[in-house]
Amino acid sequence: MSVQIHQDSSLKVSLHDQQNGQTWHLKRRGDSYRLSRSLKAGNYQIRVANQASQKQPIAILKTDHYQMAGTSLVIAGQVQKDASLIYLVRNYQ
Repeated sequence: MSVQIHQDSSLKVSLHDQQNGQTWHLKRRGDSYRLSRSLKAGNYQIRVANQASQKQPIAILKTDHYQMAGTSLVIAGQVQKDASLIYLVRNYQ
């Protein structure tokens, strides 16, 4: 899977398995963070953390009156109902 970011951002991106609590840290490759591993079906949460002292740009898609995911995007505790991270999950089976 990959999460799109801006080239000049410095972030920590991880994928959290909501069933067993396991977390994987995505590795930076150019303008995205990537995780290359098999994942079983389940519920996962993508976490993006800014550990710098200044704001970091990130690619977020905003729509009008359309929720793209089953749960809303939350930024600093604020629910963003019509917004989503730009991410891709590939199935290589």
